[in-house]
Amino acid sequence: MEKIIWVIVLYTMMAALDYVNIFLIYDKFLLVERKQTKNIRFFWIVWMFVISYIYGLQYADVLYNKVIALSIYIPYYLKMLPVLWSYFLRRRKDILIILFYQLLIVTISQAIYATVNNDLDVIFYELFVYHVCEVFTVILITVFLLILLFFRKNNIVKIYFEELSSFQYIIFCIALFSSNLFGAVTILRYPDDILFKVLSLFNVVMVCVLIGQIILVRESDTRKGKIIDVLDEQMDKITDYYNEVIEQENQTKKFRHDIRNLLLVLYSLVEQGEDDKALEYLDKMSDICRQTTKKYDTGNFIADTLLSAKSTAAEEICTEITFDGYIPSDIIENVDLVILLSNILDNAIEACEKMTGKKQISVESILQKQMWIISVKNPVDKEVKIRKNRIMTTKSNKELHGYGLQNMEKVTQKYDGNLKLSCKEGFFTARAMVVLRKK
Repeated sequence: MEKIIWVIVLYTMMAALDYVNIFLIYDKFLLVERKQTKNIRFFWIVWMFVISYIYGLQYADVLYNKVIALSIYIPYYLKMLPVLWSYFLRRRKDILIILFYQLLIVTISQAIYATVNNDLDVIFYELFVYHVCEVFTVILITVFLLILLFFRKNNIVKIYFEELSSFQYIIFCIALFSSNLFGAVTILRYPDDILFKVLSLFNVVMVCVLIGQIILVRESDTRKGKIIDVLDEQMDKITDYYNEVIEQENQTKKFRHDIRNLLLVLYSLVEQGEDDKALEYLDKMSDICRQTTKKYDTGNFIADTLLSAKSTAAEEICTEITFDGYIPSDIIENVDLVILLSNILDNAIEACEKMTGKKQISVESILQKQMWIISVKNPVDKEVKIRKNRIMTTKSNKELHGYGLQNMEKVTQKYDGNLKLSCKEGFFTARAMVVLRKK
């Protein structure tokens, strides 16, 4: 009976802590997108605890059966996978991440066991000494994750988990397994040798430190790369804008050249009394004038140019861009206006590209006292999940929908404003607000 109690206590603690650790890793550090359905989560949580108890009873020889013992081994080490997939989007890489997590616990537990085994034998059943070490290891991981989370929330140091490839996880699993094998041989052949115990512990510590150096990424280490990517994105937008300005200038030059020739011919036709041909040339002149007429009149040359350029791109996917309001020419710096407006329109066009039929993107500019608000509203094919003003996406950048939103946010913050995202009734709205500075 005492063995059954020990199994229930130890394996309940391990299963509960595994649940907490995996959830923290996926939700707080890897920022994997959550599922909306909650129907079968409770079933898989119960399944996880049941598998743990069966494994523990087999290990303690309470319910030993050779067939069950062999068949329960793999389900026990992957017990968190169904629970994980009930909360988060399913990925094949998750199998390797769970396996890596379990191997990490086994490797650290074994090193602790090799160090304290003889001391704990007098307190616990010999069968449960290793699992006490396992529980202690899982507690250490939980505390470690909570400390990292506390540091992030309090802006002491921001640490993230790198999204590694499947191949890297395989390499890490092999490294942990090799370290685990070395520790097992040490325990079996030299159970009382202090030197080998120290070497076993040192081996585990070094493996964990090396893996930690790769997986844990401090914000200061990633900031340089992000800044380069952000600047590249900004430069692309600015380059696109100036290319559009050059294109409009070329169109203006062509118009001047054509209109000059047409006026000369028109003058000649009128002078010769050929009224029909003169009217025909007037129609051609009207067509040319319509082609060079601005599509938008916002009160801001830069905004007019950007809206015209984006409108051309939008028309290719059967999308119309409408504008309402007024944008003063001195509202913010030109470069900031290019970054803000081009990114907000690009995101809207990208969303419309996924839809069929005719679409409309509504752009509204509002001036209120000392504030300027630019709001862009576009239809979406499915609801966009937003958490803490962040788009939860399956793209490589999980914190923001590409660097575009990050650049927009930086512009608004520069002018003591903010960027608000919302999605209601099939429409996504990005609303940027900046505070106008007094001259």
